[in-house]
Amino acid sequence: MLDAGCGAGRNSLFLAHEGCRVTGLDRSLQMVERGRAGARELGVEVAFLQGRLEALPLADASFRVAVCSNVLETMTEGAVRQAAGELGRVLQPEGYLLLVTAAQEGSEPGYGAGGLETADLPFKARLTTREELRRWFPAFELVELLHLQMEFPTTSPVRAQWAMVARRRGRERK
Repeated sequence: MLDAGCGAGRNSLFLAHEGCRVTGLDRSLQMVERGRAGARELGVEVAFLQGRLEALPLADASFRVAVCSNVLETMTEGAVRQAAGELGRVLQPEGYLLLVTAAQEGSEPGYGAGGLETADLPFKARLTTREELRRWFPAFELVELLHLQMEFPTTSPVRAQWAMVARRRGRERK
């Protein structure tokens, strides 16, 4: 499994503890080091790497599953497009992507710029339809899309999240 944008490795460590073979990748060396320390503390094996989602330092078709949790909303639209292509590249045909991302008011592309879309604006995914999924993740087909309402903490600026499960298309890649 690939934990893409793993931060300090919370998901990586959980998955490794559950018996999965995991690679955690984050652009921050500090987060990668925290993940490595956590793996040592828990006595689990995780390959933590520094790298960017837009240019994954990983071989083609090297993972059956990729998890990308709460990362895309921090990226520009152009970077999200590159990351989506890279996730498709490193997943095996028929491999799965679990994506969790914020679903908040004003999260549509172009928010904050008078409705204009630019590659420099932060991307906040609002994957409400299959059409949106195809737009951002053309190498994948939707399996499940859940809208999760968050009740606690009440002070959180993010009140909902999208959880998407998608399968990488077979040999054809668009």
